[in-house]
Amino acid sequence: MRVALYIIAALFCLNSSLFALANPAFNGDRLAHVAGLQATSFTSLEAANAMGKAVRNKSGLNVSGSYSDYNSGDESGREYKGDVELHSSSLAYVHKFSNFSLGGSFSYIEQDLNFKNTDGAGGRSSSNADGYTFSAGGATELGDFTLTLVGGFGQLSTDSSLRNDDGRTNTDYDTDFYFVAATVIYNWIENDTYSLQPWLTLGYQSMRIGNFSEIKGGVGTFGQTEYDDLEDEVPYAELGVTVRYLDFDLIIPYASISVWQDLGDDAVKLNARQLTNPATEPDFPVEKKVADPVETIMNYAFGCEANVTDDIHVKAEAAYFSGGDIDGYRLGLSANYSF
Repeated sequence: MRVALYIIAALFCLNSSLFALANPAFNGDRLAHVAGLQATSFTSLEAANAMGKAVRNKSGLNVSGSYSDYNSGDESGREYKGDVELHSSSLAYVHKFSNFSLGGSFSYIEQDLNFKNTDGAGGRSSSNADGYTFSAGGATELGDFTLTLVGGFGQLSTDSSLRNDDGRTNTDYDTDFYFVAATVIYNWIENDTYSLQPWLTLGYQSMRIGNFSEIKGGVGTFGQTEYDDLEDEVPYAELGVTVRYLDFDLIIPYASISVWQDLGDDAVKLNARQLTNPATEPDFPVEKKVADPVETIMNYAFGCEANVTDDIHVKAEAAYFSGGDIDGYRLGLSANYSF
């Protein structure tokens, strides 16, 4: 009887070992799909800020573009790290009424994400996305305060590639997102030399990557990973102050500092199923919480604005941001033609 039990136990251990070997490793390269949600958070934040600045500008057409680059580390145990590049180009129209402004904009956006896992498996993930954003907003002045409310939605189409010990797997998926943000600016001090404006923004973002599959096929091999929807909601607050120097004749230099705070949870839940052989093997369910790379971001911006003519106003800005495992910069350029 004891021999029989030993044989059964040995067979069970052997079967478990083979079962584990059949299960493809769910490494950081696959978890890096969550990074697309976090990059989309930066994209929607940029769209909200661009729309807010446009409706606080003069009536007319506003053209703007920005480029951002940031590194995301893995100190929070996400099992991946890498680099993200974001591009955005926007065209907005704003109409100024007697005591308020209304406007709308269309933006074309691109994302390039490159990550590698840090769990020793050596896999890499690359994603290239492009899409659009529609935004609308309004602004009004109440005494010493300027109030802005903006909102918008967009969609990204992503081509993703995984390269690891299982080979190379390509897949496509879409990301839908929307956002709203309300800003109050206090025009505290303004004289012939400088102005000082504290401000506060309260916002909300929602991002969702629809369910998709990654399939690896070949002679005598099969592997499939089915991802459920990846979703993230980000309520946030940003508090800052902007100082402008007004004593130059042609340009107005300015600087701002702000702190951005995520008011929601600090992780994204990832659910997936893996299948190695549909005829003989069961699903391997995978459920993980992937930590956000950042909860608090410090932003430092420097720029200048100028009236080229009575109708054309231009602005250039460079910003550095850092917090948590995030470290990066942003360059922006905009022009307003009033009529």
